[in-house]
Amino acid sequence: MKINQRTLALIAVSIATIIYGLNYTIAKEVMPTYVKPYGFILIRVMGATAIFWILGLFIKSQKIEKQDYKKIGLAALFGIGLNMLSFFKGLSLTTPISASVIMVTSPIMVLIFSSILIRKPIGKQRILGIIIGLIGTVLLITYGNSSDSSATNSNWETF
Repeated sequence: MKINQRTLALIAVSIATIIYGLNYTIAKEVMPTYVKPYGFILIRVMGATAIFWILGLFIKSQKIEKQDYKKIGLAALFGIGLNMLSFFKGLSLTTPISASVIMVTSPIMVLIFSSILIRKPIGKQRILGIIIGLIGTVLLITYGNSSDSSATNSNWETF
């Protein structure tokens, strides 16, 4: 049985989405009892680095232009470092449900603001995506609950 590229891509995206969704609950369970948010990021980044280096041994590498190193460094700082540190610190101060609601509304807000600021048209598919995202957000707010009563949305005193 041969799997075509599209099916393989959909399977990979589905697995990544499941892992991403589990991330909230798993991370909240281990923070801060077993590991602090910044330690969690250190473990995660070092683990990913090790995996990519090992995979790099089997894949032909491409030459990186010198001017691209600055872009890679900035992307690593903002895309990995600052983004993940902020997310995990925020997750340690709130519930997984609240964190997932904020994360699901972020792309919706980017789409809406890009439409307003740079006048990018929102097509039917994007409108459907916004509706599905908003339905998910409403369901999470309405029916989501957390067994962790110590983490509430008003837990600012520990910041």
